[in-house]
Amino acid sequence: MKTRESLLSDFINDFNLEAAQDDAVCFDASIEFRAKGVYKKMNSEVHIITLKMTGLSVVYLLHPDIARHHIPETIPFSADHFTYLQHAALMIVDHSPLFGKYLITITPLSNACEPQTIAELRAKKFN
Repeated sequence: MKTRESLLSDFINDFNLEAAQDDAVCFDASIEFRAKGVYKKMNSEVHIITLKMTGLSVVYLLHPDIARHHIPETIPFSADHFTYLQHAALMIVDHSPLFGKYLITITPLSNACEPQTIAELRAKKFN
């Protein structure tokens, strides 16, 4: 995957995350969400794409419970909000109207998604 953000490139390369498509990676991860009085932890597939037209990268958390818990599931890359702890985790600190300041920690558990997920992602690309 080609991304112009070195932080995401370092994360992808350090964990040897496999490309699901030319402009995307997909992998299993442990997701931790922390906000004032809220802590959620779950495993989820994660999809990171870079939009060819703009070069903007976006992180998608694919587990269905993410939305049910009102955790952001679509997160555009912003150098102001993303931090990469080398060989440990990708961290996102941001603010939402519901939770206020929050932290999402993404720790890869594998370097690729299930074949079924990759097939679904490819199918959505052509719809």
